[in-house]
Parts: sequence; structure tokens; C-alpha cells
Amino acid sequence: MGRLESISFSIIGAFAFCSVWMRGSVQSELVGLALVYAIQLTAMLQRTVQLGIMVNQQMTACERVRSFESIAQEPALQTADDGCLPLNWPQGGVSFRDVRMRYRDGDLVLKGVSFEVVRGERLGICGRTGSGKSSLINALFRIVEPCGGSIHIDGADICKLGLHTLRGNLAIIPQDPVIFSGSLRKNLDPFGSISSDKVLSDGMRSAGLEELLQSSEGLDLRVAQNGENLSQGQRQLLCIARVIIRPARITVLDEATSAMDAETDRAVQEALSQHWRTSGEGEWMTMLTIAHRLGTIFDYDKILVLSSGQVAEFGSPQALRQNGGIFAQMIEDSH
Repeated sequence: MGRLESISFSIIGAFAFCSVWMRGSVQSELVGLALVYAIQLTAMLQRTVQLGIMVNQQMTACERVRSFESIAQEPALQTADDGCLPLNWPQGGVSFRDVRMRYRDGDLVLKGVSFEVVRGERLGICGRTGSGKSSLINALFRIVEPCGGSIHIDGADICKLGLHTLRGNLAIIPQDPVIFSGSLRKNLDPFGSISSDKVLSDGMRSAGLEELLQSSEGLDLRVAQNGENLSQGQRQLLCIARVIIRPARITVLDEATSAMDAETDRAVQEALSQHWRTSGEGEWMTMLTIAHRLGTIFDYDKILVLSSGQVAEFGSPQALRQNGGIFAQMIEDSH
């Protein structure tokens, strides 16, 4: 705005100088009219700039609409293959077969990943930054479609299933907790499908949130937007309680306890293990855990070590430590 005023003052000064220099040769009425128009020029310039900004904003909205039109549509939510699945699907067996994946038109982030998790096993996933751990989970949930290979759950190719069927039978506890504004009951059971308060309370106790239940409001305790009235650890525990209440045969923990101290992390892992052991048919549910602390996955059945989008090591924790490979080196570096 200061530049516009400077330009306007310069024009007014030029008119005034010309009026004095050409005195006597120009009628005084015309000189006055020219000075009035020059003074009004500041408002006209400001209005012109405002119109330019408004047009720019409208064009930005049009550009966003065009960009949304170019986004590839997600696959079907339901397919004919969904009806061919057994009633007890899934049981928990996960198999990656030469899976390759890339983001947009970039280089491959998963380069022929192959491994198999038997029903009821707990798999720890680790690796350096950029090794492909989160990309593996994106491929499992089909957030990004694989460009090669296949992923099978109990023999069913997930790329042929509807997204609702696939994602509705998987559970994930993300690194960044998702909290809704409302009551604790709404956060634990967003769809209102659980009518028993005892189930909700037991899930919170299993996740270590008994102190919230002891408040006068209980399950009606108000949660602020984004959980601002809860600590970071309590938000994550609330997400864990949400999954405990609605258990799935296959559960993914994406560095779910990274915001907790080591003691709380250990307590949560014990609670999860105990819950999965005593739920369902009395056997372990399949767990895929991206480890923030290596100590979290020491007692797991298998360890998957990724490096540059490929499987570097795969086996039991004891065998990998004895081999002296990448996993053993990561343990030494963590001490």
C-alpha cells in the first residue's frame, strides 16, 4: 500500500509542477479538474489491486478443483470377490510375495519384498529411516496400490477385495493419535455399536487409563479438540483402548508407543499381549509392530529388517542377534 501512495503522490506532484510551469497558458478550471482526478487516483489504484487479489483467489479455487479432478479414484469399496470369503475370514495369516510399490511416478520404495507371517505370530518390523517400514503398512492397507507382486491374507489376494472389506477387518494404532472432540465414550466407540459401559471401561483399564475413569464424569468426560486436555501419552493410550475394545485378527502398531517412556511402553505391550491371548478363541492374534524401541520386539516371534525397500533379514530375534547382521548392529548402537 505504501508503494501505491508513493506513486499517487508522485503523479499529483507532477500535475502540480506542470500547472505552475504552464500558468497562463492553461485555463484554471482544467488545472483544478486535473488535480482532483490525480488525488482520486490513489483510491482507484487501491481498488484495482484489491480486484487483482480477488481474481487471484478465485483462480486458486479453480486450480484446486482441477487438481481434485485429476486425483486417481480409489478402488471399489466392495467387489464380487468379497462374497467368496469364508465367514471366519481373516484368521491372521499374511503373505507378501515380491511386492513392489512406488509413490506417484517416483522410484520404487518397496523392491520385491517377500515374507510370510503365520496366523497368531507377532512380527516386529525395524530398519533405518527411509527403509520402507511405513510403505509396507501403506501397501497392506492399500493406501497406495502395489505396482507389482501380491499380498495375501489367508490365501485371499487383497487387491481383489473391496476397501471396506479389507480395512474393516484390520486394525491400526498410528504414531499420531486420532482424537475426536466429545466424550470418552464417543472416542472409544465412534459408531455407537457397543452398548455396554463395562466393555468400554475394561478396555480403558487394559490400556492403563483407569485414572480417567475415576473422574466424576467417567465415560462422559469431555475431550477437547485434538485431545488438548490430555497428555500425549494419554491420547495414544486412548487409541490403544479403542483397538482393544474392537479387536481384529490382524493389528498393526505403527510406532504406537513412541511418545511413552520405556516403563509405560513395557506395560502397554504386556496389556496388549494379555488381551490378545485371552480374546477370540484363546490364541494369539497376528500383530505387526513397527518398532520405535528395539526392546519392544525382543520377545516377538519374528523380526523383519528392511533396508532400502528390501528385506535385509528375517527370522527370530535370537537367530538374528547371533548372526551379527544389521539387527545385531542396531542393538549395539542403541546401547
